[in-house]
Amino acid sequence: MKTNFSKRISLFLAMLMIFALLTGCGSETVKDGNSDTTNTETPGSETKKMILGITVPAIDADGFKVNVESAAIVAKERNVEFISFSAQNSVEKQVSQIEDMIAQGVSAIIINPTDANALGVAIEKANAANIPIVAMDGNISGGKIACLVESDNVAHGMAAADLMAEAAKKAGIPLDQLKVLELLGDQATTSGLERHEGFEARAKELGIEIVVSLPTMWQNDKAYAATLDAFQANDGINAIFEASDIAMHSGVEAALTQINKLLPAGEDGHIIITAVDGGPKGMEAIRNKYIDGIATQQLIMMGKKSAEIAIDAAEGKPVAESVVRLLPDLTFFENVDSKDHWANQLK
Repeated sequence: MKTNFSKRISLFLAMLMIFALLTGCGSETVKDGNSDTTNTETPGSETKKMILGITVPAIDADGFKVNVESAAIVAKERNVEFISFSAQNSVEKQVSQIEDMIAQGVSAIIINPTDANALGVAIEKANAANIPIVAMDGNISGGKIACLVESDNVAHGMAAADLMAEAAKKAGIPLDQLKVLELLGDQATTSGLERHEGFEARAKELGIEIVVSLPTMWQNDKAYAATLDAFQANDGINAIFEASDIAMHSGVEAALTQINKLLPAGEDGHIIITAVDGGPKGMEAIRNKYIDGIATQQLIMMGKKSAEIAIDAAEGKPVAESVVRLLPDLTFFENVDSKDHWANQLK
């Protein structure tokens, strides 16, 4: 009897141990560094924190820097890990960065393309891995993107023409007496082509004459040479449109200084200048009254909107718009110091 009783006790204790083990494996609390989340899936699995990746042509350039910092703010607000890469203006590096992010298993990727026509294969790999892609400030050929977030470049070009007309009125110059040098961005890029189209169309509506349109390929040294060439061939030029103050104004100022035509607004002989972009040097030129107005990009909004859409897509939420185009932020002497302009928020 004593032996049987001992056996029954041993059996009862063994059953209790088995029951405890089974009930203890029903849920697992996993700490992700910010909050505790309960994992009710398979035993031993971990809750994976979302990761948002971004690659831009040059992260040290003012505009791209603002894009990245703005996207990072949204990622922090949404409790999403954020990683950023600079392609150093290399298509090959950007492709490699996209592939590395896919291998890492990021949740979504924002791409400001170095070359819209060279990233299709990398995008298709992201599509195959079910990683949503948001194109920022430039479309991508090949593969499928969740959304394109960019400036409305046609509207920016048109706004620059309107700013030029306003400056002419202040100077007492009839619009039909404006003789404009148009400095073109790269016409192989959508931004370069569309800024030209917008400025040209609005100038025609206003009765503003574009005397000559010269290429700069977004390079200050080419803008410098083009400005000298234009004034040598056309002595009556009294206005300049820069498709990008960031990429052109330093060259323009140097050229106008060389030919003794760099004069502030209000002085006889002032060359009216309007531009697109709104970089730090462009803002300083407005303060010095060398630039009359800029159709400034909303680069802070661009970065934030791209991040919001990318995170929503990664969470499985529907993307309401396939294209988001941001309107220009008009900048001139009276409001140049506003914190709303992206260049005034640079650290």
